[in-house]
Amino acid sequence: MTDARIIEISGTAVGLVTREKSHYLFHAADPRVLPLEGRVFSSPQDATRSARQLVDMLKRDGARRVA
Repeated sequence: MTDARIIEISGTAVGLVTREKSHYLFHAADPRVLPLEGRVFSSPQDATRSARQLVDMLKRDGARRVA
């Protein structure tokens, strides 16, 4: 049986991680987190943290372009 966890940012599923022996492999479900596709994390929490940082960075960059 595969151990998979959904990664959510502000209530929106942006990806999931699957357990692979001693690490978790990220699978993007949202284009904003595509740079994390295939990246290895030590825990689902680490994957969530990285996804949140990426989404927040994209929001800030988008706000700068509009202003």
